Amino acid sequence: MSSTNNKYLIRPYDPSIDRSSLNEICASETNDYLPKMADTYMNDASCSLLTLAMKTAIGEEEYRQQQQQEDGVLEEEKKDSDSSSNTTIVAIANYKRLKAQNAAWIEAVRTHSKYRNQGLASKLLQSMIELARDEDMTRNSNIQQEKFPPTNILTCTVQNNIGMQRVLEKLGFIQTNTIAVLKFSTL
Repeated sequence: MSSTNNKYLIRPYDPSIDRSSLNEICASETNDYLPKMADTYMNDASCSLLTLAMKTAIGEEEYRQQQQQEDGVLEEEKKDSDSSSNTTIVAIANYKRLKAQNAAWIEAVRTHSKYRNQGLASKLLQSMIELARDEDMTRNSNIQQEKFPPTNILTCTVQNNIGMQRVLEKLGFIQTNTIAVLKFSTL
């Protein structure tokens, strides 16, 4: 899946070119689990770890030299075969299919601190909603009898994450529950 406009590209996470950007995105969170879990998500067929990547405006030769300096290795073959290497990720999220529950779970939503409040998380999550619709249409086009109901998309965020709450509300998510937590340190 990839979606484009003039400035951004939605594409799968590629650890060979995105790992340093992922670490930078997650650097502002203490003990962020996402850099450690990214490979697990990539190896899970029920997951789609998607990024919103900003297209770079530098030339081919300048980009190649920059990559050589950062990586210490020339990756010309890969560069020629993969246009996504001309991008830098600015947001990331995981879409996990829960087929037995006819649901999907959106988790690990992150936006680089320099790019927040620009609607980028909304764009990325909207692409996941479209992914669910596309998969529902494909699944229902392959059967003749009773059609499957639409996939329910679930997610959660902490109470003080007002930005994510606004994103979810804007996209049509409805808060249905609150999770109660027992902190053993306060007992």
